[in-house]
Amino acid sequence: MIVKVAAMDGMRLVRMLIMVATSLLCMTQTAPAWWRGGHEIVARAAADALPDDLPAFFRQSGDVLAHYSAEPDAWKNPATPHLRDAEWPEHFIDYELLGGRSLPPLRWDYVALCAQLKRNPREVGFLPYAVVEETERLAIAFAEHRRSPDDSDVRRQCLVHGGILSHYAADLAQPLHLTVDYDGRTSPGAPSPRTGIHNRLDALVQAVRIEPREIPLHVQPMVFEDLFTSMVQEVILNRRAIETVYALETELPFVSKEDGVDPKWRPSERVREFGIDRTRRAAFLTASCWLTAWERSAEIAKHETSHTEKAKP
Repeated sequence: MIVKVAAMDGMRLVRMLIMVATSLLCMTQTAPAWWRGGHEIVARAAADALPDDLPAFFRQSGDVLAHYSAEPDAWKNPATPHLRDAEWPEHFIDYELLGGRSLPPLRWDYVALCAQLKRNPREVGFLPYAVVEETERLAIAFAEHRRSPDDSDVRRQCLVHGGILSHYAADLAQPLHLTVDYDGRTSPGAPSPRTGIHNRLDALVQAVRIEPREIPLHVQPMVFEDLFTSMVQEVILNRRAIETVYALETELPFVSKEDGVDPKWRPSERVREFGIDRTRRAAFLTASCWLTAWERSAEIAKHETSHTEKAKP
């Protein structure tokens, strides 16, 4: 009996070690977006940059929006493999793999395009669609707020969607989320060499110790009339910074899994300027998507009944 128990414990130990090894492998295969501190800086800066058009509760909730901005990375936890598998491609788009083809506005038409190109959409990525769809979710939540402005649950829903949207919008400003060269220069048909540059760039916003109050004065959010086209244009625009990233490679923060950013690291002037530039762009995109959602919510509110009204007999 003792032998059987020992054998069973041994099998459990082997399974546990396999799970741990698999989790570690998964963690090395995908890089996060901006580190949590970077996403929080962007969300706070974006909230401070909002015009008075948006509800005061939203504009004054920078800390709450910052908290929720980290959620999408939490969904890539190896302990939730189904969620992780679905969430992982939402954070990037390897634009070169589309061979110059135009992105269709709807997600499933994009999946069909990838099939035509003999590309797995999971490997190409869905980032522009994640931004657009989350903007529309926030627009629906804002419409509910317009109809029930004193409902605290509705306000909370707006903040949750606003924070999540901030994450994806900020990812669009990270140039290495927009290329097959996401972690080192690749050769045609070859995998990423995984040089570590991606993680070093992800750490940049918080590593240069940017204060959120430095950003809003230089951010003027706008309403995107054609939201999807605007997001594709942002992909193209922010891809121009890829060369700059690689030119700065030796100056980016030194990081490790154990200690984070090396406390002895100090940014050069041009690295700090690049970090501020990326933070401003991320804050602009975030605030503009929030503003766009608010503007769209006015029309939605005319046609949709509130949860409270739907519950009435």
